[in-house]
Amino acid sequence: ENCTYLQNPSFPSVYPDTGAITYTINKCSSDVCQVRLDFETFVTEAPALTTEITGGVCVDSFTATSTSGYVTPNICGINTNQHIYLDMGNQPGGTATLSFTFANQASTVRQWEIKATQVPCGSYDSPEGCLQYHTTLTGRITSFNFDNAARPQHLASQMQNVCIRRAKGYC
Repeated sequence: ENCTYLQNPSFPSVYPDTGAITYTINKCSSDVCQVRLDFETFVTEAPALTTEITGGVCVDSFTATSTSGYVTPNICGINTNQHIYLDMGNQPGGTATLSFTFANQASTVRQWEIKATQVPCGSYDSPEGCLQYHTTLTGRITSFNFDNAARPQHLASQMQNVCIRRAKGYC
């Protein structure tokens, strides 16, 4: 298991600055096909508008892309304990890019720590096209920003495939 933690500058303190931060994850070996991003801590500015029709547009934004061409939905708000899988392809030299873009306002909440685990091809990787992959017998599937008690709302333009592995001996 290859594992790296990506943290905001000054972690565990909040990151008040504006602008953008980008991380690039390079494959550690040619047999890596995916990277799993576990959001140990993930809090950014949530959408300003909470109405059903015009709301859900992120003030801060996070997206992840990979050399295979996959782009995650734009997320923001509180996403601690969520995860994402990114396909990096089976060719050497694949990368994943994580991009944060922040509103032009200082923040008192921005904070993140993301565990990036590179997943070998054919091991415990998620099925193709799954943004999230759940493998436990029990659990809860929630949309991004679901646990935001201050501004509970769905985010705009969320297109995601959530997959569940059937456990051996279960139907």
